[in-house]
Amino acid sequence: MKLALSTQDALHLVRLPATFVVWSNILAAHLIATGGWPHWLVLIPQLAAGTALCWSGVVLKDCFPLRQGATGEPAGLLASGRISGQAAWVLGGGLMVLGLAFAALAGGASLRIAVALGLAIVAYHGFLKDTLLGPVIMGAIHYIQWMFGLAVMAMGSGAKALAVPVFLYVAALTVLVGAEAKGAAPQTTRIAAVLLGLAALVIVELVLAGRMEQPLILALVVPAVLALGYWLWRLTADGSPAAVQTLVQRLTFGLIPLDALLLAGSGHWLVAPFLLLLLVPGFVFRSSPE
Repeated sequence: MKLALSTQDALHLVRLPATFVVWSNILAAHLIATGGWPHWLVLIPQLAAGTALCWSGVVLKDCFPLRQGATGEPAGLLASGRISGQAAWVLGGGLMVLGLAFAALAGGASLRIAVALGLAIVAYHGFLKDTLLGPVIMGAIHYIQWMFGLAVMAMGSGAKALAVPVFLYVAALTVLVGAEAKGAAPQTTRIAAVLLGLAALVIVELVLAGRMEQPLILALVVPAVLALGYWLWRLTADGSPAAVQTLVQRLTFGLIPLDALLLAGSGHWLVAPFLLLLLVPGFVFRSSPE
């Protein structure tokens, strides 16, 4: 079992930028649940659990094609020979177990949600990634991450509804991820546009229904929708793989401002800008190969 990883190799393998999006999901939900005052004894193991589960998912992403007998060369570090397939399986499974152990430290509710998150990660990477259910499951993964953050307190349906725009946004993003290799057909772009439009409409509904107490956030939603519309319009003119990859990268980091927007809309204007600081390390490591 060959496992000889440098620090750079390890960061390559776990796709570090994805970690900051996970932290953003958990932090936003946790701060909403606690009224802006972190419960550190819960938050720290939740962030550790989310990190381990995220890393487990991106390692297993390279492992499952080997089990399924995919044609072509292995991806990532498996192709370099610096880590064997068996070692990657052990690493991915070990990170999954570690994530569940950290979740247990955060409490029973966190552990139950972490189990659901782990199952969703395995289902996506192992069986459903390339099916019509792929975008739904990936959206559900980020929705569950929000539920993980909310698990610090007993929350009603109003708080849980805040994660619906995240679900729709990630589903749209995943539709575009599926077109990175071959380019985006017009139908792909339309599906992504519909899902992103629904995400914006849900935010408006949350404000109108009083589930978000700061209607001023709608002033931020408008330019965001215009920017998204422009990028998607450009994609209809140039649906090349390079254009899709550029938009996917933008939308991936757009999850952090979305979390900050939902945090601000819930009344935490002072805390929300600090969440945007996660964009800094995210951009620093954005060049890490996927």
